Amino acid sequence: MSEKIHTGELGLDYAKGRKKKKSLIYRVGRRTDEVVRSINNYYKNDINNIADLGAADGIMLNTLHNLYPNARCIGVEYNCDLPRSFLGTLSNNGRPFAV
Repeated sequence: MSEKIHTGELGLDYAKGRKKKKSLIYRVGRRTDEVVRSINNYYKNDINNIADLGAADGIMLNTLHNLYPNARCIGVEYNCDLPRSFLGTLSNNGRPFAV
């Protein structure tokens, strides 16, 4: 008997819900606010690099990219379908995204 091993991978349905469902929109916004507060509280110098491990659909990293325009932002996501599916909806202010 084989068991399915849960990888912690965010699925496309959940990621799409983060754009429409109020509770999921709130959750990603809350988490993003917590990251921004932590950066501002603990890192007083210029931000040069930001890495998001498990970037999912890139919503949080996109916000960080816009808040810290001089930082190089890199997102790593296990599920390659997620960044590809949302690439056209992200606001990158003319800076390149790579998938």
